[in-house]
Amino acid sequence: MSQTKQFWTIDAETDPFVHGRVPVPFMWGIFTGNEYFTFDGDNCTEQFISFIENKNVYLYAHNGGRFDFMFLLSYLQNTKIKIIRNRLVEIRIGKAILRDSWSIIPISLDTYKKTKIDYTKFEKSVRHKYIDEIREYMKDDCLNLYELVASFRKNAGKGLTIAGNALSFSRKLNIDVGTTNWKHDQRFRPFYFGGRCQAFDAGHFTNIDIFDIKSAYPFAMMYEHPTGKEHHIHTDGRLLPTARLKKSFVKVECYSKGAFPLHDKHKLEFPHAYGLFHVTGWELATALKHGLIDKQRQFIIHETMEFINTINFKPYIGHWFKQKEKDDKDLALRYIAKTMLTSLYGKLAQNPVEYRDYKVMPGGSKLIDGWKLGPEFNDKEYHYRPVLHNLIEKYGEKWIRAPIYYNVATAASITGFVRAMLLQAMAAVGPDRVLYCDTDSLFINKGDYDGLRRDGKLGAWGWDGRADDCYIGGRKMYVAYGDQFDKGTKKASKGARLTNKEIERVAMGGLVKWSNPAPTFAIDGRPTFIVRSLRRTVDPKTHN
Repeated sequence: MSQTKQFWTIDAETDPFVHGRVPVPFMWGIFTGNEYFTFDGDNCTEQFISFIENKNVYLYAHNGGRFDFMFLLSYLQNTKIKIIRNRLVEIRIGKAILRDSWSIIPISLDTYKKTKIDYTKFEKSVRHKYIDEIREYMKDDCLNLYELVASFRKNAGKGLTIAGNALSFSRKLNIDVGTTNWKHDQRFRPFYFGGRCQAFDAGHFTNIDIFDIKSAYPFAMMYEHPTGKEHHIHTDGRLLPTARLKKSFVKVECYSKGAFPLHDKHKLEFPHAYGLFHVTGWELATALKHGLIDKQRQFIIHETMEFINTINFKPYIGHWFKQKEKDDKDLALRYIAKTMLTSLYGKLAQNPVEYRDYKVMPGGSKLIDGWKLGPEFNDKEYHYRPVLHNLIEKYGEKWIRAPIYYNVATAASITGFVRAMLLQAMAAVGPDRVLYCDTDSLFINKGDYDGLRRDGKLGAWGWDGRADDCYIGGRKMYVAYGDQFDKGTKKASKGARLTNKEIERVAMGGLVKWSNPAPTFAIDGRPTFIVRSLRRTVDPKTHN
């Protein structure tokens, strides 16, 4: 029997982040599960490489694919690497395989365990005074990451990504999501949308109640959703009974009162407009129930695709909920279970045709067999080739009928279910009272909430707190102040780390310029320092 390959955790400490200054590592650390090693000084990276290159182990670095690994690119030899969404998910140096643990544990280590330290102690001019403290700080990071990775590998799987592990785990529970082909995917991908995030007003508000759905996506996955390829196509324009409608997809032409999604320049919009919409049966049934389709205008059902078979994920959801509640003291398992609960449905929508294979080659290498030239760095270059090349090589022209997809229809139904839950809640409390929504949460003007299910069970609405003051500047741009929130605030500022006062300024119509002190690295290691100008993206309905 082959022995399971060991894993270690690693970390790099660099100069503190200052906008425009490229940080350089001054220390690397490794925790093997038993021993802790550090390498410091001007040649710390060379020491680190010398130590790992002959070790047949997995090395996990948290966010390594966007940061730590960038300092190791010059040591890559002729080797295949894995890149997902500009993240170096896996690289190889000698016998060692380095993985980004973010791909299995997509949470900030700060939310798990984090030792505090003053980062000014990392400046080159003074760090020699604090080198022992820095070593202990990095040791804590390596140990904390080891706890998380060990728990994940023990409880969830040893695969490269959390989505892949989630799918493999579901199969162990005899959940068969099946496979489909390119033609099926083309037919049903137009129905696949993400969560609804929308600001309905902007400015300053008082006495705002914030509600969240308890585990929205896990709750949705407990219901029956379309699966397989077999479906009936109805073109007679009739509306199916609700029970059948909920396992269907509908192309409908109508005037939607903000009920249905449309893609608009990479954003999801929910217009009050007449148009042709691709909707799940969940959303159509909810919109009809609450009068969110203007029946005074044309209402045309062009096509309804009703699935014959359905699937639910009750065994999977049940297992991970039990794990989440198993032991309050096992913090690592709670985090693993929480992320696994929401990591399966997205895998079903994966589109293999969008992916590429990558390899690192010496500069000037010949391009053959469909490989194309990617970014160049040092004396090396990336070569890439679409995964489609391999599929055509394997299946020929019949690749479009090959079982290379999972089922985007199942994923589309699950996300549609959650959007329908949000739509139902907004209609129940009154759309005019809703200031903001984000996937599974609502910001609502204080009032009556009898229309919300609040029994504390899975899928129920829970009160997150009341904001005495709330500032909203657009999607994922808000700050709410209230005693019930952690540290007295609930905030978001996507794309920039703004202070509370800066978010307030944006919400009130001001301009905020933000400079990221940390570099953003391209896959070839080139750093970019981002500067953004942020303004309110929604006009206020009233002068507030």
